[in-house]
Amino acid sequence: ASNDIPAASYKCAAYLTERKPAQDFLFSICKDSRSWLWWQTDGTIKMKVMEDTYAASNRTIDAGDIKNLKFKRTKLNEIKTSVDVRYNLSKGKYMSATGTFNDPGQRLKYNITAVQSTLIHLAPNIGDSTTAGYIGRFLLAFFKQPHNIVSGQLDKLHLDLDLGDIIEFSNMPYKVHGEDITANVDARNGQIIYKYWWIFQVERSDKLKFKAIQLHDLS
Repeated sequence: ASNDIPAASYKCAAYLTERKPAQDFLFSICKDSRSWLWWQTDGTIKMKVMEDTYAASNRTIDAGDIKNLKFKRTKLNEIKTSVDVRYNLSKGKYMSATGTFNDPGQRLKYNITAVQSTLIHLAPNIGDSTTAGYIGRFLLAFFKQPHNIVSGQLDKLHLDLDLGDIIEFSNMPYKVHGEDITANVDARNGQIIYKYWWIFQVERSDKLKFKAIQLHDLS
C-alpha cells in the first residue's frame, strides 16, 4: 500500500461522558479516521487504515486454488453521490458541517437523485475542519461506485491471511461484471478499479473461508 494519507494533519479527539465498552469507543474513533480494528486470538488489537492508492498486494492467489468462488456487487441503493460531514460535537449537538461533497456525474450514470444518494456522516470524534474534509472526500470516493465482493475457500497454506490483508488473483477464467479483475481497470467515470481486494472477513479451521471487497483509487 502507498503511504499517501496526510497523517500529520489528520486529527481526531474523543472523550467519554458515560461508561461504554472499550470496543465500542475504539470503533467510534476508527469510523472517523478511515480505520478498522479487530481483536486477535491472542488478545492483541490490530488496526488497518484504508489508503487512497495501492501499488502491491500481500499475496497473489491462483483462481484455480479457490473453492466455492463467488462474486457479487454492492447494491445501487448503497451508492452515495453527495456527502455531508457533521462534526464538532458539543453538548449533544453538532456545531459544524463541511457542506456537501458532490459527484453529479455519478448521479447521471446510475440515474439516481441527490436525495436518493446523500450520506450525512456524523463524526463525534472530529473537531477539526481539515480532518472533516478528508473524511468527506474519502467517503464520497469510496461510495460513489458499486464495489465487487468475493467469497471463497482456501486450503491450509493460506491460513495466515488475515483481516485487512490485500490480495489479488491470477488465472481468472472469466470477467466479473464485464471487467478483468486481474488488472487495474480505468473503467468507471475515470476512477481506477484496482485488481486488489481488502479481506474483511475470515473463518479458520483446517481451511480458510474469506470475503474481500475490491479496492478503487480514492485519490
